Amino acid sequence: MTSTQRRLNAIVSLVLPLTIVMTCSATAASAPSPGSGSSGSDASLGAAVRSIEIAFKRRDAHALRPVLSRRGKVFLSIPAVGIEDGYYGSDQVVALLDRVFHVRETLQFALESRPGRPARGGATLTGLWRFRMRGGSPISIRLRFVLASAESGWSIRELRELK
Repeated sequence: MTSTQRRLNAIVSLVLPLTIVMTCSATAASAPSPGSGSSGSDASLGAAVRSIEIAFKRRDAHALRPVLSRRGKVFLSIPAVGIEDGYYGSDQVVALLDRVFHVRETLQFALESRPGRPARGGATLTGLWRFRMRGGSPISIRLRFVLASAESGWSIRELRELK
């Protein structure tokens, strides 16, 4: 064996174990810790979805309070019910939807898609909302809800009518 080969073997024998240790450490750091697995996040997301369903099925804007951030704003865009594009605080969202629900009868609210495993702290779901103005003809619109994960649970970041 030449001196160059011996030096190369020495370098490999030092670097390889270090690389393995670093790789294992990085993998362990990115893995969820015990008790903080996705089941808690999944349960929290399920509770957020139920709040949305209850709000629309029962026409109860206050049911959305658990999924509205007290600090952040929500982007709303639902032209079919008179809500123009804008960012609104949680109290404004409840007030706007309260007025919307007050003059509209929900005929059906059904989620077309349930969020799967959330990616990068976010989840999206779509729903079909059939309603009518008192004494009017039924109207159907599709809504998209964008949710974000935070320490306190999931919150709505965007609610928009899909065309």
